[in-house]
Amino acid sequence: LKKAYLETTGAFWHGGPELVTTIGDIDVEFNDYIATLSDGNGVKVEGIEVGPVNARAFYAWDKGQVGAAADANYAGIDLGAAVVTDGEDFEAAGTAGTEISGVRVTAEGAVDKNSNLAYKLTGETELMPNVTVKGSYRDSENFASENAKKDDGEPVAYDNHKGFNVGVATTQYGIDMEASYDQPTEKVAFSAEKEMELAGLNIKGEYDATYKKDQAIE
Repeated sequence: LKKAYLETTGAFWHGGPELVTTIGDIDVEFNDYIATLSDGNGVKVEGIEVGPVNARAFYAWDKGQVGAAADANYAGIDLGAAVVTDGEDFEAAGTAGTEISGVRVTAEGAVDKNSNLAYKLTGETELMPNVTVKGSYRDSENFASENAKKDDGEPVAYDNHKGFNVGVATTQYGIDMEASYDQPTEKVAFSAEKEMELAGLNIKGEYDATYKKDQAIE
């Protein structure tokens, strides 16, 4: 037995909103920069709605941390915010995204307990039919949070680099293809995938290649 928790759905008071409350081993995925806990013990409450705002909160008693997050859409802009504190140290993050003249623009930002900043600006547009161009600029040098979302032990939202990334995606002959170049890491990536039917089975074929300066192609 690795995890145990009690979860219930219902209002905290008569006529109140239907909330989902979890007590015990909780998984928190409120923000990739500062509010992801996969091994916490505490209380999590989700589904707090106040007008257009949807909020959620947690208290991890083993870590002594309290956190909250909220999302809303205002005037066509998707907004998000999250905060985490242990009573002394404080971390916060925010996001905003909208579409401007056919370009999808997203901004992300966060500050860790040592006042180090991380931010990322991305844009994506369909340059011509079936051709999508993507670009981003980021800076997360010296940023670090113990509650960052990780994959194989590495944060997924930031990488302590500063620079730009450009890419293009298209579908040709039923093959989804994408290529990108990352300037601070000098990494070139290419991927292709296609779904097909073979002997009555649905098969998905994938190909991925990466290249870094002075390193062998993977």
